[in-house]
Formats: sequence, structure tokens, C-alpha cells
Amino acid sequence: MSELLEGWNSDEQLALSLSGRLTDAPPLQQLTTWPPGLEPEGQKCHANADRWVVAHPSWRVMRGWVLLCNEPFQGAQYAAHSVVADLAGVLWDVTLADGGNRSFLEHAGDLAVFMQRVTEGRWTIVREPLGLDVDWRPQLE
Repeated sequence: MSELLEGWNSDEQLALSLSGRLTDAPPLQQLTTWPPGLEPEGQKCHANADRWVVAHPSWRVMRGWVLLCNEPFQGAQYAAHSVVADLAGVLWDVTLADGGNRSFLEHAGDLAVFMQRVTEGRWTIVREPLGLDVDWRPQLE
């Protein structure tokens, strides 16, 4: 299985490697309106990005990860996501338009493996290990 994880021994290691790159992640721009026929379908970011570049051949699809949360006691959580890049390299989210400030991390490995894992449901969301040294279970005496 490690050959499919491209050097990461676990999904948690993948999340940790993403966190290590987070400070360099560019922000995503969000569209406020879409051209007719390119309105996004919910939960279909990969297909939405593919349709966008068919209509705008000078743009390119970028596959990777968006940070969902990075809170104490939850750790960082990343969602597999696809966006598009314009000619200037600016990243645009053609699916989400909720006004959230998101950063995007391009997948650093093989894109065929990325899409395989996303399709299988394995890489929908990856999480860092919490690494808590505290036992939160109630102590029974």
C-alpha cells in the first residue's frame, strides 16, 4: 500500500506534510458569478474544474488540498479539492463561493494516484494526528 501513498506511510503523514507547506499556500480567489452553463455542481469540485478549463483552454486544473480547520484539539484537516489557475497563475475556486478565506496546496505526488484515492473515498479528508499526551477518558476508581 505504501507505493500508493507515494512515500507517506499513512494519511496522517500526508496531512503533516501538507501542514509543513501551509505557510507557502496561496489564497484562493472566489467567483461571485459564473458564466451561463458553468454554474458549479455541489460536491463536484473536480468535475467543475474540468468543465471550466474546457470552456477556458488557457486555464489549467490544479488538484490538491484546502485547509478545512486547524484548531486546538482537532488538528489540521484537509479536503481534497480541485481549482483552476488563470494565465497569471492566480488560483480560482470554481465550486465554493461562501466567502471563506481558504488556502490551496497543490498535491505534491502523482495526480493519477491522487484521483484514484479521491474516487475510492480514501482521500476525501485527511487529518493530522492529534498527538495528545493526555488521557481524556474518565478515571474509574
